[in-house]
Amino acid sequence: MARDAERRGWRTKPSRVFAAVALGAVSASVGVAAPAAFAEPGYPSWDDVAQAKLSEATKQA
Repeated sequence: MARDAERRGWRTKPSRVFAAVALGAVSASVGVAAPAAFAEPGYPSWDDVAQAKLSEATKQA
């Protein structure tokens, strides 16, 4: 039995190699396809929205 393990050495199944390459490709493409979310230049920030809500509430009071 030791001979079988020695004879095989570092040989792996092609399906495992394919799975590893596919996993690496998917992992690498996630960073390219879905970059960090940034707001559109014309959209207000959350602080701007909170300030506007406070301003409107003050006007109505």
